[in-house]
Amino acid sequence: MELRDKIVLVTGSSRGIGKEIANALAEKGCKISMTYNTSKSEGLSTAKECKKHTDVLCLPLDVRDEKSVKECVRNTIKRFGKLDILINNAGVISWKPFKEQSLKELENQTNVNLMGVMKMTSLCLPYLEKQKEAIIVNVASMASKHVYEELVPYCGTKFGVRGFSQGLALE
Repeated sequence: MELRDKIVLVTGSSRGIGKEIANALAEKGCKISMTYNTSKSEGLSTAKECKKHTDVLCLPLDVRDEKSVKECVRNTIKRFGKLDILINNAGVISWKPFKEQSLKELENQTNVNLMGVMKMTSLCLPYLEKQKEAIIVNVASMASKHVYEELVPYCGTKFGVRGFSQGLALE
C-alpha cells in the first residue's frame, strides 16, 4: 500500500510507541489523526513534530468512554473525509502481582487494552470498508504470546487482542 496521503488514526500517540508510529507515518506523508488521553501537552508536542511533514489532527481520546470514541472518529472523518488505516495502540499496565491489583486496576486494563480496541474497530470499520485498501493494526506485545509474572491481567488483555485480531481477520 502506498502510504502518501493515506488517512491514519493512531490511538495513544502522544508518547511511547504511538508517538513513534505517528512520526514515522507523518514522514511517509500520511495525514495523521493522533490522540492523547492524560497529557494534552504531550499530544500537542507530538502533533507539532508530525506537522513538520504532514497535516495533523490532535484529539483527546479515552477509549474506555463510548462518547469519546464516537467523537474522535466523527472528528477524524469530518476533518479528512475518510479513513484508510486504524492503529489501535492505546494501552495501560499495572506491573505487580495479581493479588495486589485492585478491581479498578483489573477493569482499567481490560477496558483500555481490549475493549478500547474493540470499540475503536467497531466504529471505524464502516469507514475502512469503503476504501479500496484499508488496514487495521492492533498493537499487542510479546505478552500476547507469552505469560509473565506480575503482568497476569495485562497478558490476559493482550491475548484477547490477539484473539480478536485473528477472528476479525477471518471475518
